[in-house]
Amino acid sequence: MAYISLSKSISGRHLFYFISTISVLSVLSLFQQFIAAFVVALVTTLFLGYNAIPVLKEVKFGQVIRKDGPQSHQIKSGTPTLGGVFLILPVLAISLAFSKLNSQVVACSLLTFSYFMIGFADDYKIIKEKSSDGLSPKVKLIFQTLAAMAFVGWEIVNYGSKFNYLDTVVNIHPVLYFFLGVFVLVGYSNSTNLTDGLDGLCSGVTLIVSLLAALLIAPFNPNLALMLVVLSGSCLGFMFFNSNPAKVFMGDTGSLAIGGLLGSIALLSGQILPFCFFSLFYIIETISVIAQVSYFKYTRNRTGTGKRLLKMAPFHHHLEKCGFSEVNVNLLAYTFTLVIGSITLTKFL
Repeated sequence: MAYISLSKSISGRHLFYFISTISVLSVLSLFQQFIAAFVVALVTTLFLGYNAIPVLKEVKFGQVIRKDGPQSHQIKSGTPTLGGVFLILPVLAISLAFSKLNSQVVACSLLTFSYFMIGFADDYKIIKEKSSDGLSPKVKLIFQTLAAMAFVGWEIVNYGSKFNYLDTVVNIHPVLYFFLGVFVLVGYSNSTNLTDGLDGLCSGVTLIVSLLAALLIAPFNPNLALMLVVLSGSCLGFMFFNSNPAKVFMGDTGSLAIGGLLGSIALLSGQILPFCFFSLFYIIETISVIAQVSYFKYTRNRTGTGKRLLKMAPFHHHLEKCGFSEVNVNLLAYTFTLVIGSITLTKFL
């Protein structure tokens, strides 16, 4: 019955209005298209969220909270997940429509959809088996790497192996760029995945990152900039449901895809370095996990007893253990991202 009610809510009439709206808006000026794309993404995500969340509840697609996480998070068990479906799919559909199937947007969309499906498989396995394990890290890494290899290979063939440093174009050997590109894509997707641990954290940080990055690349790559604007609009819509206390989680379906989208745009736009600064909070989250695990193994091998650098990893959980509320951790992350991103924008714009 849930599927029937959803199909009635999202009818052919709604799809017709959506396509007609995109067709009309595509003739506007670039700035007007950016504003329109943001609003369309926001409204579409809100519409889908209001219709999809009751369905997710009815079919019992609830999140399984890992036992080794903060005990305060156990109350979130059963909160609907797979919210990434109505976060990511509108981004891809609207971006493709507005860009009129621009080849770079198509390539980024395919890479993003690949990571979306990896995340979906992981989330579905967690729901089906009622375990927080999901796909094994090795399996996820293999599929992430294969998708990244295909994307970077296509990019090298069509656009060469180069990136920008301020006003200088830096050409590097294709083999070196290939490994760098794969590392960027896999690293980006896993870092956004690690950041998705608090209500509204990943969606809020991504909203800021995507808007700042759009401002940077808009003058020379408006199609990819528009894709970032659409992502920010969709993230804002998603935050209506994902802010503390969350009514839905994006799951790996959303977080892996977000990283893939940002990473692919960073590579194609040639702006890898400023994207790293925009995404510094994601990077801190990743480094915190690597440092925690490495130090624990090192001290265990040396002394027989493993010690931890942080009270808990990723870093946002360490802050929670230090007494910060989820809302305050989010505000800290948003402020940090906005300040660092704004400084970066002034240096690279």
